[in-house]
Amino acid sequence: MNTKTEKKSLLDIRWFRTSMWTLATFLIILWVLPLVYELFVAITPAMDPATERSSRSIVDTVSNIFSWVALFLGAILAWRQWQTQRRREYLHQRIIERKKERKKTQKAEDLRKKKERLFGKRS
Repeated sequence: MNTKTEKKSLLDIRWFRTSMWTLATFLIILWVLPLVYELFVAITPAMDPATERSSRSIVDTVSNIFSWVALFLGAILAWRQWQTQRRREYLHQRIIERKKERKKTQKAEDLRKKKERLFGKRS
């Protein structure tokens, strides 16, 4: 796999996928939980208005809190994955540079040894 010629799509990048899942989870909890509650209220027997109002308020508050917590934790996870990816790319680049450096030094050493064999050691 040649990283210089291959271009990764955004969906192949782990931190991007995590951030998309985080955003989806945030929106699902924020909008779907109150809708599920409305569906529950519609199919159950009628409650008195005060109880219904307070339970609707509780559901809205819970969905807001959980959705923001999911967004916050997902953002932290995506950020950590982004940092890890940057570290890996840096280390990979350093490994490539070291290999090139070793080849260069090895060639110079081989050339020096070859000259020594041909012309003898010089002081």
